[in-house]
Amino acid sequence: MGNKKTLFQYLDMLEKSNRFEEVVLESEDPSKIFIDLRSICNWVPAAGGIIHRQDGKVLLIFRKKIWDLPKGKVDPGEKSRQAALRECREEIGLKNLELEWKLGNTWHLYREINKSRSLKRTKWYVIKANDPENLSLQAEEGIEHADWFHIDDALKLEPMYENIKQMLEAYKKSLKREA
Repeated sequence: MGNKKTLFQYLDMLEKSNRFEEVVLESEDPSKIFIDLRSICNWVPAAGGIIHRQDGKVLLIFRKKIWDLPKGKVDPGEKSRQAALRECREEIGLKNLELEWKLGNTWHLYREINKSRSLKRTKWYVIKANDPENLSLQAEEGIEHADWFHIDDALKLEPMYENIKQMLEAYKKSLKREA
């Protein structure tokens, strides 16, 4: 790739047209595409969790009219693991959370309020809720409600971001490996 202007044009095309759902970029060196993308976007490291309780149900939140998982930005000097626990505690109010393992990463682009583009990498962790009854939702984050679902029911919820579905699918696969 190596052409920031072309990459910028692709991003504009995706944002301004409903004709395309995705653009696939191929390169002999994909790291160059990533470097270009980072150079034209704000870099936003984030972390979040798939929180489960003893009976196997997972917690999903409903914010800004879409089903989601608790997550947020990593603070300067903070490790992703710490940020995942902190964000989950802040957004849903559960205090007795136990980080179990890293599940994977997702990436997405979005526009900030000032219209600048941001590239967010979210590191996802599986987190056990040891005291799942005391939810206290963070209204200032736009969280309207939350509920516990069996994984198959969670995957049927609409609307939901595709990357959230991907993480729920990855979590479901990890359960099958453990069984």
